Amino acid sequence: DWRSSSRPVLKTEFRDQKRCSESLQEIIRNRRSVRLWKKRAIPRDMIRQILEAGTYAPSAFNRLPWRFFVVETPIEALGEEDASNAGMFASAPVKIYVAVDERLFFEKYSGPMDAAFAMQNMLLLGHKLGLGTCLVYQGEFVDAKELESKYGIPEHCKVYCAVLLGYPDEDPDPPARMPVEGITVFVEDQ
Repeated sequence: DWRSSSRPVLKTEFRDQKRCSESLQEIIRNRRSVRLWKKRAIPRDMIRQILEAGTYAPSAFNRLPWRFFVVETPIEALGEEDASNAGMFASAPVKIYVAVDERLFFEKYSGPMDAAFAMQNMLLLGHKLGLGTCLVYQGEFVDAKELESKYGIPEHCKVYCAVLLGYPDEDPDPPARMPVEGITVFVEDQ
């Protein structure tokens, strides 16, 4: 059981990735944070594909520290939509709490970075599959003991973020981006 094991054992087979024709660059450019969802269930197989994408992320020393806690809310129990954090959590059909097994790390930042890599893969595949996703930082802003108790999260797993999923009920405009030239310095190595 991985909840007590210090080293994860993952068996994966990546499934049908050809659900839309967008290139990777288009997926990266077109993904938006969606905060309003339709009251429609997401098939478990689709959730599994998104979780599997997370497991293909790089991790420090290939420790594979991710732990995913999936909360599926029945459609009839979904709350009213609004774009506040509480409203998003109440109205998202699926919430994936992304945690890292802290027993695997002695470095300060490797765990959060590994969690971020996995979440990026999940967000991009969610978009490709036609879902709306939103990343909500959890870190210091949640009661870890309450999450552990409510969802059976072991004490050694630190939840960093929640990935909220649903069929989008909005089409947000793209936010402004800084040009690469404005944030990049090329340095010639001597």
